[in-house]
Amino acid sequence: MQNIFLIMKMSCIGFFSSLIIIDSVIGGNVDINTKPNKFDLNVIKASIDGNDITKSAVYKNKITFSTKELQKKGDSSVLDYEITNNSKYDASITMECVKKGKKSDYYTIHETTPEIIKAGKTEKASLNIILLKESLTDSTEEFSCTLNATALEK
Repeated sequence: MQNIFLIMKMSCIGFFSSLIIIDSVIGGNVDINTKPNKFDLNVIKASIDGNDITKSAVYKNKITFSTKELQKKGDSSVLDYEITNNSKYDASITMECVKKGKKSDYYTIHETTPEIIKAGKTEKASLNIILLKESLTDSTEEFSCTLNATALEK
């Protein structure tokens, strides 16, 4: 019976010793990022039809804006913006825009967002919102856009 307790005691001591050795080897030398899609990529500047809206419409990776009044089929409003990648990873990006309210089929959006932004770089992009159908009601529309990004391997 004493032999069983002695074997169990030695097994526990050996197990915990190996944990201490492994922890001391790994602890200070390994950088593990548990959230690989969380990095510093933001819209830093935005203007709609030449009017700066950075302070009122931009929050990190989101832009909320209203177009100028679009009355005739083919009228357009242009959102110009700059994206900066302050992380140490290159990023694959897309800009996803949603029109608030009804009549989303009245508009089309042509996007010139770069597909990749290198680490530490700033890129310019734009969205061109074009009226497809004339409307009898107010034609100033509100859009909300979100910058989606994924880290790329180096």
